[in-house]
Amino acid sequence: MSQDEKIGAEAHQSQIAGEFLGAAPCGSGHMNDTYCAVFHQAGLPMRHNLQRINRAILAKPEIEFAQ
Repeated sequence: MSQDEKIGAEAHQSQIAGEFLGAAPCGSGHMNDTYCAVFHQAGLPMRHNLQRINRAILAKPEIEFAQ
């Protein structure tokens, strides 16, 4: 599975509506990876930023970000 396909699968798990068109790395984070994903929504290409959390650094982000 290509990186683009992996990002598309993750994006659909996030319940982003529309057809996944593609994604590209966005920026250069120190801890996490950020991607700009494009979806076809309501006849228009719509961009969404997706972030992969590095669990080696943030083991339990759901707790750490809740504070």
